Amino acid sequence: KELKGFVKVSLAPKETKTVLIKLCSRDFTWYNEESGNWQLDGGEYRILAGASSADIRLEASVRVEPKNPPKTVFTQWSSIGEIVATPAGAEVLGQMFASSAKESSQSIDALGVSTFDLIKGMPLKKILAMGNTPDLDAAVENILKAVNGSV
Repeated sequence: KELKGFVKVSLAPKETKTVLIKLCSRDFTWYNEESGNWQLDGGEYRILAGASSADIRLEASVRVEPKNPPKTVFTQWSSIGEIVATPAGAEVLGQMFASSAKESSQSIDALGVSTFDLIKGMPLKKILAMGNTPDLDAAVENILKAVNGSV
């Protein structure tokens, strides 16, 4: 729960008043440290009104959709699975791992697990380091440029 607005109202016994608290899209954002931007995630949000956070008297929900959804910016610590979930990532990393997957498929198949299942949670830089990639930092940078495009 986050306080996004309040109005102090004095009421006589049995008196009622209508109050208005305006919310804007910024009230539904959070600061994404990785991208360095405020981010608005689309979805259903609950609006609670009450005398205090422990004394909620009204509740409603509102659906919020971002006008321009934020683009994910991948880093060297992004997982292989996150990167491959995008079209650009699938193209770049799919080509890269196709040959190694063929080489190791027989031993992995015996376990009933694919190569991708084994590595999908691992960070990009760690996977490349395991393969003894020459000039590791340059390889990571080139892949990130390809999957991030012009961010």
